[in-house]
Amino acid sequence: MTALGVGEERGEEEFRAFAAASGGRLLRTATLFTAEDPRDCPLARRLLVEALARTYARWGRIDGEDPYDLARVELTRGYLRRIRFRRGVREGWRGRGGGVPPGPGGDLGPLVQLRPLVRMVLVLRLHEGIDAERAGVLLGITAGRVDALTTRATRGFAAGAGPRCEAAARRALAAVRLPAVPVGMPERAVAEGRRVRGRVWVVRVLGVVGVLLGVGVLVAVALGEGGWG
Repeated sequence: MTALGVGEERGEEEFRAFAAASGGRLLRTATLFTAEDPRDCPLARRLLVEALARTYARWGRIDGEDPYDLARVELTRGYLRRIRFRRGVREGWRGRGGGVPPGPGGDLGPLVQLRPLVRMVLVLRLHEGIDAERAGVLLGITAGRVDALTTRATRGFAAGAGPRCEAAARRALAAVRLPAVPVGMPERAVAEGRRVRGRVWVVRVLGVVGVLLGVGVLVAVALGEGGWG
């Protein structure tokens, strides 16, 4: 392992402190996304580490941005990738809850029955407090669609419709048990973040090489057509 520079070492310490302070909140959001039992949520924990690793990979380039917001974006994108590519678009967007049915002390109620996309809308809007427009950008849908899905989803938490259902949904989300953050999670995120940085560096180098090769081919073609005379 190479020695870290003073600035990089300080940045790593700051990231570890951020990960330790924000890991629990992010893990709760991940658990609500996946609808897993908070006592046993392997997918949510994996999503957390991946999100923090990608945040760490950008840590030195954060300029006035909220690191929690960046980590939440990565968390959302990570779950979307699983829905779309690992489970398939049709199953991921139309299938029912993707988590383990919770038991006593981890009751997620109607959340388990929601489709993954609807569940994400509900969590981002009511648990994380993101406005409809921003949630739509994150999920790749319109703000109007976000509002419609939120209204539909909240009806499962109370009778009727409107503010009463929304308030009941907020209470249900807030009441979900806080999952235990795995020991050593910040260190694991740093290790994976370094690998992410390495992959990004390799991609950039290959991109530069590809451009140079392309320029060389164009020059060779031009010289061949024009000749030397």
